[in-house]
Parts: sequence; structure tokens; C-alpha cells
Amino acid sequence: MTEQKYNVPDDLDELDRLNYSLSFVQKMHADSLRELQETEGKLLDKSAYHARRKLITEAHEEASKRIAKRIEETQATTRRDLALSLRYEGNTETERASWAQAVRMVEDANTIEKQEALVHRALRWGDKALARALVFKFGGQPEYKAMHEVLSSVDDRIKATFDYERKHGTYKKKGADRQIWAGWQTYGKGELPDIPGRPAHLQPGYLREQRIQRLAQLKQGK
Repeated sequence: MTEQKYNVPDDLDELDRLNYSLSFVQKMHADSLRELQETEGKLLDKSAYHARRKLITEAHEEASKRIAKRIEETQATTRRDLALSLRYEGNTETERASWAQAVRMVEDANTIEKQEALVHRALRWGDKALARALVFKFGGQPEYKAMHEVLSSVDDRIKATFDYERKHGTYKKKGADRQIWAGWQTYGKGELPDIPGRPAHLQPGYLREQRIQRLAQLKQGK
């Protein structure tokens, strides 16, 4: 078989490199099969041809699976690290209080008008804690892409999350699956993620369990 060169461009990030590797493996598979067809495929005895074709296909499928798994793992790790970078607890009591206050304001912003007011406030005062809290809750949802983009001017970490999501995430994809987003992690419809800065006894999961227990007690009392 003809030796193929693997020259990765220097300006790619890790996910780009993995996707490039996957494309190369798939191209190499197609080229190998075409070359095999042009040589052994023309022989009258096709047994050696079919055996060779099977080996080539299995080898490339295995390589593709390994790379695809690494792509999935890298995406999950990158998103997790970006989520952690948005946390703004700070090193001082004042910084931690600012983060907790920002979280409370974002949680109370239950209308578009209130959310827009917080965005304007974050932009006007360069409030990183408020900007990060907004992106922490709403980032990654296509309908909040404009909000995410404009808040990128407030903080480099927000810009990093926006650049990632535009290049590799839901801002790039059309018709992405509708899932709940919180802290840049996806959750299924029945799952209730904890909210940063909120006391344990006020977390959604805990409150839900309390409601379930009260309903069970009411049913037993009938």
C-alpha cells in the first residue's frame, strides 16, 4: 500500500487535532480500499482480496472508535474545566459575598426584562461576578447566544467559554438537542442540578425530595 503522510496544521486546538485525525483515518481507509481494488480486486481468486479488505476495514474502524471516544472525553473535560473557571467565589470574604449576591440576582431574574437589566448592569460596571453568574446559568443555550457574546467583553474566562461553544458546541450546531444547562453541563429533563452559591437546604434536589415526602405523608394519612 502507498504510504500516506500525516501532517497536522500547527494552529489547531486539541479537539481540532482529534477531528483532523479522525478525518485522516477515514480518508486513509477509503484510499486503502481503492488501492486494494485496483490490485488484488482484479484477480480471479477473490478470497485473498476479501480477507485483506476485511482486515483493512476492521483496523480502520477500531482506530476511528478510539479517536471518537477521545473526542467525546475531551469535549466533556473541556466543558467541565470551563465551567469551573466561571466560578467566582474568590479568595476573600468580600469576593465570596459578591459571587453569592450575583447568583441570587440571576436566580431572581425570571423574566427576559430582568435578565436584560442584569446584562446591562454587568456591562456598565464591568461586574465579572454578575457576568459569570449569568453565563453560568444561561450559557450554552442558543437563545442566549447574543447575551453570552456581549458578556465576553467583560471577562476573559467568559470569552473562552463563548469561543469554545461557538467552535465546538451548541452555537455551532443546528437543531441541537434541547437539554437543561447548568454550569456548562447537560442534564436530562428529570434531573435537577445544584445551583452554585445556594445553601444545601435550598437546592432543587433537596426541595423536590421534601415535596415528595410531604405528598407521601398526606397519602398515608388518608
